[in-house]
Amino acid sequence: MAKIQGLVGPATREDLRAVECYVGSELGVFIPSVGHCGYASRKGHTHPAWSFILYFLPEDAHIPREIEVPESHTLAVAMTPGIAHEEGASDTFGRYAAVQAETAFFSRVWALYSPEPPPRCDWRQFTVHADVFLYLKRFMNECDAAPPGSALPPPLAIALEEPIVHLVARGLAASLSFAGSASGTSATVATSIGMRRVTEHIERHYAETIAVSSLAALAGLSSSAFTRRFHEETGLTPAEYVAEVRIRKAKLMLDDPAKSVTDVAHACGFYDASHFSSSFLKATGMSPKRYASLFAKAGER
Repeated sequence: MAKIQGLVGPATREDLRAVECYVGSELGVFIPSVGHCGYASRKGHTHPAWSFILYFLPEDAHIPREIEVPESHTLAVAMTPGIAHEEGASDTFGRYAAVQAETAFFSRVWALYSPEPPPRCDWRQFTVHADVFLYLKRFMNECDAAPPGSALPPPLAIALEEPIVHLVARGLAASLSFAGSASGTSATVATSIGMRRVTEHIERHYAETIAVSSLAALAGLSSSAFTRRFHEETGLTPAEYVAEVRIRKAKLMLDDPAKSVTDVAHACGFYDASHFSSSFLKATGMSPKRYASLFAKAGER
């Protein structure tokens, strides 16, 4: 928890029980996944690092939107270290990626885009090119591949911190007219707004039966055209993506000692505990019980 607290502040493990946590050398990514972040709801909390909230969909922002967001970009907000704030109370939690960058790291990258020091930001809205999700996904995958309790982040995860912060810094600088916006397009991890709506639907309804036809309808495509386009953007079939999301949610839930393997199986949309265990073993190389025991021994994420 020490590294997490150096980025986030005095959050407890219980505060982050429902949050996916991916921590590198000078950057961390935190995504409310199966419930609210307890620390984000704490009144007057602060962060010792720069905080950037990247919304997977612009309409998911929990603050009134003040700027236009091109389809090639995503809405983001910036928070200077040390500014007190809190999320409003809500019965439903919103998914977003909270990127926490150490102050010296962000300042070093910022200097490449602006002749001025980093501005004071208090929920300042700006846009970031959606390619950031490609780097976030790769960063998360690298961190996730490390065994629970690993002392050092994987080298590739550390390397991926740079493009993430560069894209964020360039977007913020562009909003202040210090730098131009990103140009060009690329086929990446669900960067088009249509596919992002589909992947967000999966993230929120992973416990339900998800038909390709319903996903295709969300994207406004036929099932065959949707499957082809989805694979082009994510590198996975819809079924493979759903399975990946369910396993990722299960990993988080297995950190909760109050949940049994059967509880987690049902909560993540698997037929039964046997189906869950075989799918988990295939995806991770270990049983759910073994994975949970590693979390318990490590004592932290």
